[in-house]
Amino acid sequence: ACPCALVISTPIAMAAGIARAGRRGILVKGGVHLEHLAQIRMVAFDKTGTLTEGRPRVTNAIPIETDLERLLAIASALERFSEHPLARAIVAVAEEHGVMPLEATDSKALAGAGTEAVIKGATWYVGSPALFRERGHGIGAHEALILRLEEEGKTTVLVGTDRVIAGILALQDTIRSTSAEAVRKLHDAGLHVAMVTGDNLRTAQAVARLVGIDDVQASLKPADK
Repeated sequence: ACPCALVISTPIAMAAGIARAGRRGILVKGGVHLEHLAQIRMVAFDKTGTLTEGRPRVTNAIPIETDLERLLAIASALERFSEHPLARAIVAVAEEHGVMPLEATDSKALAGAGTEAVIKGATWYVGSPALFRERGHGIGAHEALILRLEEEGKTTVLVGTDRVIAGILALQDTIRSTSAEAVRKLHDAGLHVAMVTGDNLRTAQAVARLVGIDDVQASLKPADK
């Protein structure tokens, strides 16, 4: 009988719901988006830091045209100012080996692909195999090794210039203990579940199999997601 109760309680309920979700790491832009939740038919997850813990570690450091110390010195030089989980893992492994990063200038983030910087007059890249292919770099001699690492569910990162591959780093993240159950509950609710990731397809599929996702969209740039 009192319209004031509706006028006050509805926005309070919305604000309380959004606040509670925020405390659990769920960001909601506004009340209208909570209303739209009743209409959704599909849920798309990012991989790193969402389905996985977001704390990858370097499992393989493979020098090719240099030694291990110089490989890590170059890679950490390019990645030390990045906040990306893969970059932090590369810097961490260099520190574990007691390797100091080289001096790098003109550092530039390449969205969804890697990083480039200048070291002693040469432009170096740390990034995905796709980044080197886009620049016309022939990495055919290393394709079998990259394939094997990716089939093990690892993310491969190459370190090199336009003409030289100095080495390959492989990183692996831990799947969250709750991911498979969350995906199962969404399936049980009749929702279609997909993964969208900037990682390569083979690594993405390895993670997707473990959490029960069939629809995988990989090698995406941030804007594509």
